[in-house]
Amino acid sequence: MGAFAYSEEEGTPAAEYEEQLDQELREYRRDELISLQQGIGESWARSMYGKEIDVLVDGVTEDGELFGRTQWDAPDIDNIVFLSESEDTTVPRLEVGQMRRCRVTGRSVFDLEAAPIC
Repeated sequence: MGAFAYSEEEGTPAAEYEEQLDQELREYRRDELISLQQGIGESWARSMYGKEIDVLVDGVTEDGELFGRTQWDAPDIDNIVFLSESEDTTVPRLEVGQMRRCRVTGRSVFDLEAAPIC
């Protein structure tokens, strides 16, 4: 979720209201929404640990780390799944463009870490 402080947009009914909220209150409300969403995102990431998910391998970071996204995530907007190769040598190596079944092995604040299981 993204949140923005309210601003008067030309041509919108709210921009014509005589009484407008001060900038400090607008920013406070935005920050409260972001804080609530951060807690929800952290809880979701924790709940995913150990689960199997399908991951589309999107690319490689500047550091050479593979990353992808789940069926729920839009590119460049939502969470990222950082991928590591499987320790099982019978599992094929990851390649960009593949959809792979993975097990979530860790997380950061919002992003997941996973490794392929097949």
